[in-house]
Amino acid sequence: MARSSHLLCLIVDCNTCWWGELAESSEDNAVTSMIHSLAAFCNAHSAQNAANRLLVLGAAHGLSSSLIYSTYSAKPSDDPCATINTGVQRCLQESASSSTSSKECPLAGPLATALCHINRTRKEER
Repeated sequence: MARSSHLLCLIVDCNTCWWGELAESSEDNAVTSMIHSLAAFCNAHSAQNAANRLLVLGAAHGLSSSLIYSTYSAKPSDDPCATINTGVQRCLQESASSSTSSKECPLAGPLATALCHINRTRKEER
């Protein structure tokens, strides 16, 4: 019996205002722990079925690209956990260097990208 593949789309709020508040109100390694937990969750999804797909997008003002990780564009030699770790850190750095200090998170772009990937996956499975 063949198992069907699943697509997991995650949108991570990379607004440094919220991550900064988390770092101030928690222990020293809270931000690092959150990033590693996100990567572990994504790895667990991929480990359930080799055909499972993954899309991780960042949402924050000032991001040049919201794509953190995608199985569509990943090379076989890429380590998903390492790519997610560095991708989230890149998004946080870009958000921190942005001139916008708003606590709002622009979800329209990453949500539209996620919906396009879902539609693409559905069409490929037909």
